[in-house]
Amino acid sequence: MLLALTGCAALFGAQPSPNTVVEQSPQTIEVTPSATPSAAPGAEPPSGEPLVDHQVIDQEIADAVSVVGQFWATHFAEYYGGTYYSPADFIPYTADDLPGCGGEPVEPDNAFYCIPDNTILWDQNLMDQLYTSGGDAVIYLVIAHEWGHEIQAQLPDAALWTAEELQADCFAGAALYGAAADGTFQWEEGDTAEITNGLTFLADETPWTDIDSHGDPLDRIDAFNDGRVGGTEGCLPVE
Repeated sequence: MLLALTGCAALFGAQPSPNTVVEQSPQTIEVTPSATPSAAPGAEPPSGEPLVDHQVIDQEIADAVSVVGQFWATHFAEYYGGTYYSPADFIPYTADDLPGCGGEPVEPDNAFYCIPDNTILWDQNLMDQLYTSGGDAVIYLVIAHEWGHEIQAQLPDAALWTAEELQADCFAGAALYGAAADGTFQWEEGDTAEITNGLTFLADETPWTDIDSHGDPLDRIDAFNDGRVGGTEGCLPVE
């Protein structure tokens, strides 16, 4: 029921029902701020660790949600036809307060698309770590990847890759570069390196990932580039 950026994917569910999912415009999307307070001005990081400004990270997450949400709300019907249903909610959490997905607890230190609830969830500590060690572009990668799973849930089985995690990477590339083409997102110097490093770190180099489901770093980078170069069509199975 969970489709994760860094963990193993579970079974895919059916398309979200129009009776249970409320369509949202990009302007109405809201992200709940993390419960962790921001660092006080002048505070010293404990044990030499980098100081984390949660307000900055929360804003980056909210911006990523807005950018990716606007892309798919604008273009989904154009590319695939039918009605598009955006995620019903966006939920940060911590290891001390794990939310559920379809009645099952989520894992700490991960990010997920929850099929039964049509929600995107992420561990705030993971986002903090990725931001401080990898840069702001990795935040966009996480959100765009999980949104890619949300797109998969609305497509017929024939449109899915066997490697669903890699297809979500492809959708991430299509969404971010498509948003840049739309003028709603601007790449900054160093962002592409941050994305490459993020895909490498979130592949088989971490204890969360399984190379059989997510592929190795080159697989993930290639899939992201399929979306970057080919757009959404580059993320459909080759006939």
